[in-house]
Amino acid sequence: SSTLMAGGPAAALALMVTPATAAPVIVTSGADAGPGSFRAAVDAANLHPSIDVIRFTRDLGTVQLASTVVYTGAQSLRIEGRDTAIAGDGLFDLLVSTSGGDLTLRQIGFRDGLNGIVVEVPADAEGEHSTALFDVTVENNGEYGLLIDDETNGGVTRSDVPPHSRGRPVAHTA
Repeated sequence: SSTLMAGGPAAALALMVTPATAAPVIVTSGADAGPGSFRAAVDAANLHPSIDVIRFTRDLGTVQLASTVVYTGAQSLRIEGRDTAIAGDGLFDLLVSTSGGDLTLRQIGFRDGLNGIVVEVPADAEGEHSTALFDVTVENNGEYGLLIDDETNGGVTRSDVPPHSRGRPVAHTA
């Protein structure tokens, strides 16, 4: 099986992605941005709908973010952290998904964000949207560990995952 490394110019990345299915994007750097970073991997998934898996290398440690990482791709996305921690400075959300596709997180931690994980279900979404957390730790986040905004009735559906807890699977019907 082949792998696709995150980072590099978008044009070079486009040549390596096949329309049918892409290999997982591999995060090899603990840096906030640049080749091999989590941000570059999510940017690649935003640009290429065939990318549906982001996988961290083992023993990467902590990725210290300088700003929010935003997933906007329409496809479902699985992020396999392999015990990596995503950290901030408490002033911004760590991971925001606005795609409407299912989001699955495995073996990853989110700490020291305003919110750890934010899922914004589009107002025009129909059916079920799944956000699944397996062996996910959220801790020391200022407001919520997991915040689901379903944009219905002008309100926000806040999850029952507080700022300091172990994640459990969550399903949301729009």
